[in-house]
Amino acid sequence: MSVGYVPQFFSRFRRRLFGVSRVPAPGARYRGLGAADDASQCAEAAERRLARGDVAALVMESGAQMAGGVRIYPAGYQREIARACRRHGALLVLDEVATGFGRLGSMAEYAAQRCRPDIAAFGKMLTGGYATMGATLATRAVYESFLGDHSELRHLFHGHTYTGNPVAAAVALENMRLYRRHGLIARVRATSRVLGGHAAEMARIPGVADVRHRGMAMGIELVRARRAPPGAPSVNRVVYEEGRRRGVYLRALGDIVMVVPPLAMPAPQVRRLCGAVAGTVAAVARRLE
Repeated sequence: MSVGYVPQFFSRFRRRLFGVSRVPAPGARYRGLGAADDASQCAEAAERRLARGDVAALVMESGAQMAGGVRIYPAGYQREIARACRRHGALLVLDEVATGFGRLGSMAEYAAQRCRPDIAAFGKMLTGGYATMGATLATRAVYESFLGDHSELRHLFHGHTYTGNPVAAAVALENMRLYRRHGLIARVRATSRVLGGHAAEMARIPGVADVRHRGMAMGIELVRARRAPPGAPSVNRVVYEEGRRRGVYLRALGDIVMVVPPLAMPAPQVRRLCGAVAGTVAAVARRLE
């Protein structure tokens, strides 16, 4: 709650939370910079904060900020963050719950980013949605820091009744076998090219400010030309209504339409989905003028 503080969810617990420092993430369009300059400035800001020597860990999503609007990291950014953490003795903790297991085109996104975290969290696609399960991976150094005699009380004081649930573990293992059997990662990369081709088309729709895409994820940012009048429906509501008319369920985060289709969706269905999304986005953009 401290690291991912959202007032609507956690404000009642605020007095119990600990202090967290935040540094900017790449978002070149918002700062009028080229992607390389933007990534460099963000990495430098993280380095300055780490250099104070009082940071225990840097926590970030791996490869992209998904709930932040599918903001894809420029090449080399995450790797430079990892190097900065090493230089200043801070752990690197990566959240791959939404980006790992193929969503961005790789089984482990940190491998695609060519960086090695100290701790990585996985979930969601770990079981393909058939059971609830999360997993935390750690380096041997982190793992062994919790080993010792019981009297030392070094063990990780976290657990609940359903920890290590055998049914969920069996589902996760079978899900990973299905990944291998059907060559899902290779299929994702092929289908991603179809989705990316439609992303370029959507970028040309009047009222679209930016389209960001990687793997099987796309964020379409709309231009809000004027402030919504009192009582007007939210952008999310308008997106839902226009999408439903076209046979798709969509949602928006702020002014960003999220497109996160199933990894196994065949290319023809992706094309059909993108046609409906394009129609939805055009209609929503007109309503926001």
